Amino acid sequence: MTEYFWVIWIIALLVIVFDLLTSAVKASLTYTRLPFLLGLRESREAAVDATVKLIEKPRLRTSLRVALVFFHFLLAGLVPVLMLTYGIKMNLWLALLFLTLEMIAINLLEFAIEGAILKAIEENAIRFRAFGSLIYTFFSPLAGILMHLLGPNANKATLNAMTDEDLKNWVEVGQPEGSLE
Repeated sequence: MTEYFWVIWIIALLVIVFDLLTSAVKASLTYTRLPFLLGLRESREAAVDATVKLIEKPRLRTSLRVALVFFHFLLAGLVPVLMLTYGIKMNLWLALLFLTLEMIAINLLEFAIEGAILKAIEENAIRFRAFGSLIYTFFSPLAGILMHLLGPNANKATLNAMTDEDLKNWVEVGQPEGSLE
């Protein structure tokens, strides 16, 4: 029992870490503003280009969403396992109470991380690009099936719409001496 006790807690900790990391990746890659990301291109051309290429993948957002749901299900499944490990008699209402408390705690942590990510979205998008690519690789097949169910409109570009004001700011800040190539 002692061996399983530690294994279950290590698995739970890893699932929580991956869930929170996935939440950070989702926030950074979903809310990235293309003009500001391209503004960072001068100093890190390869990293920015790779990040833009990842963001433009049509199944990325769905893959990130599927990954978060996957980790949430894993966390929910660990509640009864932990209850059994501690010898707590399985009671439907007690299990629902633990699941509700777990859901609230995880959501609070995810929102806190998302708030921290939003302070420097583009920097974090570059930072978490590798993990975003990994998530895309693993969850893209399932995301493809889900997007097929959504129909042909699901494959439209997923980048945030650029307003006239964004274009003006990008031209003023991003291009020296007002020259555009």
